[in-house]
Amino acid sequence: MIYRKITRGSLELFEFPVVERGIAKAGFTTRIGGVSTGEWSSLNLGLSTGDLPESVLENRRLFFEALSVSGKSVRVEQVHGDRIIRVSIEQGSPGFADKPLTQADALITDESNLVLITLHADCTPVYILDPVKRAIGLAHAGWRGTVQKIGSKTLKRMELEFGSRPEDCYALIGPAIDFHNYVIDEVVAQPVRETFLDGERYLTKIGEGQYLFDLQGLNVYDLVSAGIPLQQVFNSQLSTYQKEFYSHRRDGGKTGRLAAWFFLE
Repeated sequence: MIYRKITRGSLELFEFPVVERGIAKAGFTTRIGGVSTGEWSSLNLGLSTGDLPESVLENRRLFFEALSVSGKSVRVEQVHGDRIIRVSIEQGSPGFADKPLTQADALITDESNLVLITLHADCTPVYILDPVKRAIGLAHAGWRGTVQKIGSKTLKRMELEFGSRPEDCYALIGPAIDFHNYVIDEVVAQPVRETFLDGERYLTKIGEGQYLFDLQGLNVYDLVSAGIPLQQVFNSQLSTYQKEFYSHRRDGGKTGRLAAWFFLE
């Protein structure tokens, strides 16, 4: 089972047993169960979206309460780059971390009860678990992060920091905009071709200078190319274009934010 949908109070969430392996918890929120209204209905977790701050803060409280974890959390200001930071419990905040530590797009740790959080509204969450060294990584991979290989770079940083071996690791590609609804132009397509040997395989031409882009599939390819066995990389194939999620592309930019979370128990 790659994923399961669960209900915690009023919230509907997804959990990912394939990267839990009995030592971690991983998941992704839906938009269901919060207090926001209008375009942000209802579990919007992003403060920079135009939603009422008090609604977002209440949603964050509800979300962290639903995790049933006694530890702390940490997050970063995501900038569509490839910076990866190692984090510790001392850097964490009780509950949902309202202030980002720094600008980055991936977090790694080997400390228990420290919840790694990234925010999404179409970009791909990449989860990496090393059950041998008991370490995890969580990356935010939009098209810019993907062509900068943030997934495989997160894996390599785990090798450096924790001695992780790719063949021991498991990875998940979480909910993101799906292939059929992600239309791109040459500005995006060309870096894909230039960066990845088989990049063209993830582009389907639909018109002059227009392509459908398999963002989730390309992140799988990136991780497998870095040494994680194909049978240990799982693509959720959940699409944020569906109504139970927020989607920047579907909603014309006026929408909420979803959270990916990952922590060692």
